Amino acid sequence: MDNGSLRDLETFVAIAEEGNLTAAARRLDKSLQAVSRSLQVLEREAGTLLVARTARQRRLTTAGEKFYARIKQVLGDLAMARAELADYATAVSGRLHICGPTLFGPRYIAPLLAAFLSRYPELTASLGLSEEYDDPATTGADVTAIRQSALRLLPFAAVRLVSYERQMDFALRE
Repeated sequence: MDNGSLRDLETFVAIAEEGNLTAAARRLDKSLQAVSRSLQVLEREAGTLLVARTARQRRLTTAGEKFYARIKQVLGDLAMARAELADYATAVSGRLHICGPTLFGPRYIAPLLAAFLSRYPELTASLGLSEEYDDPATTGADVTAIRQSALRLLPFAAVRLVSYERQMDFALRE
């Protein structure tokens, strides 16, 4: 169905709800001629009259009443589907995979990731920590925290987000 047909259907619903073409034209901010043309197109496609016209009034025919009931539901469903699609398009959802060094992850990544996930509950995340450099192309990582020494291995651009000095904690046996 092209947009013209959809507009014709919306016009028909306005005619049915307003009771006449003039009020429908006003509601849709269209000319009376445009509303009349839309109705003619629908009636020609249907092969039957949808609106009975007399000198004094216009009313839906039996076919027009049945068509209105069905089209009203379809247009309502279409509006709801568009709204749901708009919600989906703006929602942050899916899977996020982050890789990084073992010592860096708990201190820097984990707190930020926890806050991020609480803000976007439709998102799931995994955090892979390793002492080895993992190539993001092979791990499937969306974000990779890397050591400066691994920068020369990268075939793509990197952005420094934070600097930290590696700290070593030792436990002595007594």
